[in-house]
Amino acid sequence: MHLLREIEVCSDTEILFDHIRKVAVPKMHELLDNVLESKGGHMDNRLSTFEATDGTILKLRPVRDVAIERRQQRIEDAMREEGAQLDPPTRTVLALGGLGDAVEVPLNENNLEVVDNPEQTARNKELWKRYQDAVVKLSTLQSEERIKTMLALGVDVDVPPIEEWRDELEYIGVDIPDHPRDRKAYWLLFIVLNDYDLNVLLSQLQMIGMGKAVSGEDVESFQTAVQSEMGESIKSLVREAQDRLSRAKARVESASEIPGDEGGEELGATA
Repeated sequence: MHLLREIEVCSDTEILFDHIRKVAVPKMHELLDNVLESKGGHMDNRLSTFEATDGTILKLRPVRDVAIERRQQRIEDAMREEGAQLDPPTRTVLALGGLGDAVEVPLNENNLEVVDNPEQTARNKELWKRYQDAVVKLSTLQSEERIKTMLALGVDVDVPPIEEWRDELEYIGVDIPDHPRDRKAYWLLFIVLNDYDLNVLLSQLQMIGMGKAVSGEDVESFQTAVQSEMGESIKSLVREAQDRLSRAKARVESASEIPGDEGGEELGATA
């Protein structure tokens, strides 16, 4: 049973994806900075075409920042309408050591405590946590919106009829959007692109959006470097998983050698 639990943990793809987001993707953006150089020529067609791992061919075009910002602003507006605490909360204090007028002071991590007033202190901490939670949620939703907008506006591809892939999205709990562009983004995000595809594709869209004249050789070099970098990350995780499995196996074998456990009976079993 211990060994099975170790296998379940090691097979958890969230560990791999989290590592890619935190380690491989930042390094990928460093490579992107090195590729983005104006060479005074036209943009190679290989930059405006992307082939996904499953063979799907995508035509790419620039996405203006103003379009992404407008979509992200809608997220903020909707949260504000719902009453989300997106502005720093304030506390009322008396100026001049308590002798002056009452003024509103924004709360921060250093002024939540109110001497001899535990109720107000608790209230301040509650408001501060509500504000922090709202800011994190807004950042997460806007990051997701940025990806969806780039896929919706920056990729030209024929999307199969919704009937062919609706069940897969419903199975994983994703609501089917109404707008055709949003449906295209969801089809790409949940059906077509793997993690590697998505990260490289978004980087190519960033290149196009910046209007730089990048050669096809640069694009291929960039993609090869990203693939190599992510490959090393995956190999590292595999080696770590193998080590953990070896340790788990050793523990199981050690437990089976306990005196009185002949015949392979499960430890702890009763007659």
